[in-house]
Amino acid sequence: MKPGSTIRVTVLLLEGGLPSTAVVTIDILGSVGVIPCLFNGEAAEPRFRVTTASLDGGTISAPFSLSLTAEKRLDEVGATDLVIIPAVGVDIDRAVEQNRRIVSWVREQYARGAEIAAVCTGVGLLAATGLLDGKPATSHWGVIDAYRKRFPEVQFKPENLITESEGLYCGGGVYSALDLSLYLVERYCGHEVALETARSLVIQPPRIWQSGYAIPEAPFNHGDDRIRDVEAWMQKQYAGDFRFDTLAARFSMSPRSLNRRFRESTGLTPLHYLHALRINAAKRHLETGTKSVNEICYAVGYEDVAFFRKLFIRHTSLTPSDYRKRFGAYWIRSRRPAAGIPETGVASVVRR
Repeated sequence: MKPGSTIRVTVLLLEGGLPSTAVVTIDILGSVGVIPCLFNGEAAEPRFRVTTASLDGGTISAPFSLSLTAEKRLDEVGATDLVIIPAVGVDIDRAVEQNRRIVSWVREQYARGAEIAAVCTGVGLLAATGLLDGKPATSHWGVIDAYRKRFPEVQFKPENLITESEGLYCGGGVYSALDLSLYLVERYCGHEVALETARSLVIQPPRIWQSGYAIPEAPFNHGDDRIRDVEAWMQKQYAGDFRFDTLAARFSMSPRSLNRRFRESTGLTPLHYLHALRINAAKRHLETGTKSVNEICYAVGYEDVAFFRKLFIRHTSLTPSDYRKRFGAYWIRSRRPAAGIPETGVASVVRR
């Protein structure tokens, strides 16, 4: 998929499912590149083209006196980049029986290159395709025991809000549809677009970001296992006080060899990589926390606040304060969290 291209999304509408898990996804993905631009007085540039589809088209019934009308029949959907499976009923055997055509259609779309995201009990339909066998998945806690018996090859991890593996995404309970939708926005459009989307809709950023606190913006793909080990160590220890000669010795290399191999593998020197880790961590603090700029400077490993500010501007083209004004959650500027409440509220995610 070309950078900046419109992502084609098909949201399935299913009989008996909770419609909010479809509607929330439609609203969030449909607003990307639209709502933020309207608020900023810019021309809208939609990043997702969302289509709804059901088995036979037309209207599907849902609990609690609500019905939804699909735009297309399943066989009218052409090429798509992303398929969303919303929640279905709690009785997974009945749901699979009612949606056998959808199960086979989802399997075919994945084979053609589409990615698949399922929410809550919709994970059961995704599991029925066989695509999740041997892979991590999550779903609503109330159905996990039944799912484990029905799909023994799937590695269910109910403690995780979101799982991701080989283009297959799973969200936990009903309202994880919101978290998963913003997670997908970040996955396809980048972290800052996801933040702008959350802020424009006045919703809390997801309880888990794909990028975490200390992971570089783009993971490096190279074959040097020793340098991978160095990267993993630095991602855990980035805020500490260490010297690169001792780092080289830790991994049985000379400083010169470390610098050469690291640059050949990542395109960065170890020092530039360290700065990237620290600045990314600082960005997350500014987005989701209430620490002052000085506190963040020390928290990510710097002692000189002036140097930190200069480095931050070099990496982001914004001062730390301006970055917080633009990307910080709206409620951070109005109040601090209550005693005992964590600043970030970050939950766990499984990616593989």
